[in-house]
Amino acid sequence: MRLTHEANKIIIKQGDQSDTIYLVEEGELLVFVVDGSKVSPVATIGPGEMIGEMAFFAGTHRAAYVMTKTPTTLMEIDSETIKDQIPDWLFKMTKNVVDRIHHLDKVIAKSGIKRKKVDSVKPLSIEEQRSILDLI
Repeated sequence: MRLTHEANKIIIKQGDQSDTIYLVEEGELLVFVVDGSKVSPVATIGPGEMIGEMAFFAGTHRAAYVMTKTPTTLMEIDSETIKDQIPDWLFKMTKNVVDRIHHLDKVIAKSGIKRKKVDSVKPLSIEEQRSILDLI
């Protein structure tokens, strides 16, 4: 199913159940986490990228919020469609890869390794954080 959203709309809420994956067809999205009144950007997502796949295959709740930065068109893929379309062995293999990525993320975080030459998402201004908190 195709969904269209105007700018500044929350698509995914941190902590929600993960039962859908989205493919971005058009537009730009912001991935962010909220800690109290602080909004920390994590990534910017654009056309051809997916959102929600990590939590979906790991069977966990959403780890972050996702909001549209511009008018956006998404292809929504629900769990039933995924399970009907993907062979069981491929589903299990994808889950295994996602579990390994989560494990490696934890190992990297514990070791204190910093990534070099990685595009970073610029911090949000106080005004931008306030406007996002108003949306939540």
